[in-house]
Amino acid sequence: PESKGRLAGFYKVVASNDPQFPVSATREYFLDFGKGIQADRLSGSVAISQRENPVVRIRIVAWQYFPKNGSLAIGHPFAEGSRRAVAAGVWQLRASPGSAVLRRDRYQIVLHRVDP
Repeated sequence: PESKGRLAGFYKVVASNDPQFPVSATREYFLDFGKGIQADRLSGSVAISQRENPVVRIRIVAWQYFPKNGSLAIGHPFAEGSRRAVAAGVWQLRASPGSAVLRRDRYQIVLHRVDP
């Protein structure tokens, strides 16, 4: 089960003012973290789907969770764990059953859990 700092499964971005996820009336985003953050697993890949009917674009990127400060970094998959890793963004994560909020600077993304 999810708790503070936990994220797993398939989410829809229901609200965002973050330019990384520019949600609009015609553009939707979905993030699939799979098994996500677990005690023994603090990094992995996330499938990000962008849907502008009828076109769907999917990209796979890396994520890493830092439990000490509750932050989630999402970035380039081929640089995961390397010194040249490129983060698309680093967000403060607040998760609860069925939802999550990602914050960075003045931006916020609200995710709701959905069945894939």
